Amino acid sequence: MGKVDGVGDKLLKDSLGFTLGSPIEDVFWYKGENFSIKNLQWQQIKMAITGKKSVYRAMKVIGWLQKTSLANVETIKLDRTSAITEKTEADGSLRSYVEPVLLDALLQKKIMTIWPEAAEIQVGVINVSQQSLMAAKWSRLARVNGFDVVSVTDAPTENDRTKLIFKNEELKKSEAGKVLAKLYPLALVEVGDTAIYRADAVILIGIDSWQWLMDRQAYLRD
Repeated sequence: MGKVDGVGDKLLKDSLGFTLGSPIEDVFWYKGENFSIKNLQWQQIKMAITGKKSVYRAMKVIGWLQKTSLANVETIKLDRTSAITEKTEADGSLRSYVEPVLLDALLQKKIMTIWPEAAEIQVGVINVSQQSLMAAKWSRLARVNGFDVVSVTDAPTENDRTKLIFKNEELKKSEAGKVLAKLYPLALVEVGDTAIYRADAVILIGIDSWQWLMDRQAYLRD
């Protein structure tokens, strides 16, 4: 998919960035080579020297890579059994495509395995925007990042502002709580009663979530 030079990389970055709710910095291709963090650092330097990336940005990525070791690198393989589906084109040829539903399920399963703390937090996503399918659209961010999404429903009320409500201050300040808040950066974060939703944290999707959809790609790039 996206074999035209540059197009496939951007498509992969945008797709994974949207799914995970985090920006994807770069895509690197390896053919018969061993994965090397030092090689990634050198590629950042080359991009800065050739003007393909600012020196500031390259050094920032190198700083991230210096904190990474092969011992904590997780590999997720995308293949026909996990995330890829084949479709027959009009000319009779078979082409492979990433199936979003399969990709979501694959990432959720993997992240829940390596980050069990998030899986222990029950999250409710309630649509209070009076626009259909908004809860379903935004619940996937929590789900693919390993949180246990226990309810996705519409409510008869209407709120302008999107809110993220934690059941207590301790959960709000926890590492998993901070990650959940980061997935919804435009939401007003507060502590309140979530028992009526039978969840540890509740995301009330307000009318402003429509603007989120339009601003999302700009946010991920920043």
